[in-house]
Amino acid sequence: MSFDIIYSRAFIKVDTERTVPVLLIGSSNCYDVSYNRNGKERRSRDWCNISFHTEGSIIGLNKQILDHIDNNRLRVIKRCEQNVIDYNDASWAYNDKGWGYHTGMAFYGKGTLGTTFSAYRSFYANGIKTARTIEEYKQIGISFNVHVYCWDKQKDFTDKGIEYKERVYIDSTEHLIATINEFEGYYKPFKHSVYVTAHISEYTAKKLKKKKVLKDKTAKHFSEVYKLSCLNTWGYFVKQVKSGYQYSNGGKMFETEQQANKFHSRMKNKDQFKVEKVSGSFTIYV
Repeated sequence: MSFDIIYSRAFIKVDTERTVPVLLIGSSNCYDVSYNRNGKERRSRDWCNISFHTEGSIIGLNKQILDHIDNNRLRVIKRCEQNVIDYNDASWAYNDKGWGYHTGMAFYGKGTLGTTFSAYRSFYANGIKTARTIEEYKQIGISFNVHVYCWDKQKDFTDKGIEYKERVYIDSTEHLIATINEFEGYYKPFKHSVYVTAHISEYTAKKLKKKKVLKDKTAKHFSEVYKLSCLNTWGYFVKQVKSGYQYSNGGKMFETEQQANKFHSRMKNKDQFKVEKVSGSFTIYV
């Protein structure tokens, strides 16, 4: 029997009362097609908003998120009580310490039997408390996007006369709110699911554990920058390390092509990268 594994979180702060819970989550019985750096199978996982505790919407009220978790616990208790009666087996009885077992959910490294209700609720409560704004995430090279789920664009949208809105990459908190309202307002009547997702490398994900973000620096905004694109994998150069280099979806940014070329010419493994102009909305702190 499969269960969901929670690996990490990146909650988005909308304002003092609202949050978008974003988790790195995946199924226990699904694996990536490719192997990890050690040549071993790796369970698949993705960064995505979780709308279960936000009543089906992307943005949730902080109090209602925690209230929903508490109310869901009561529903699970009732279900377990009924199972004890139906199966005449006391082993179905509810226990807060076995929250993961009762709900088919686990924190990475804990397993379902090691995932307690207290830990689960605290995970969300602390996620709300430490949530960052879109602007703060951009400072550490993390960006989010809003899109509608699409399996077959022709069959699910075009043939039914439904507009397919392209994926939107978010520039600011205001842009996030406006885009979510636009997508949910349009697609909910058609019962199409809308998501907030992100591509966050393992290197960049480590920064999520740091409480502080960059401060006391001047922000310079650009509509295009230059990056060093990896030729043998997806991503952009971040920094040189003993084992080679680190990369992410954000990567090191240069204001001019001349700066990028100068840096590229001095790299030990420059043959693995090329200078690439990237358009969008970028902020460089100096």
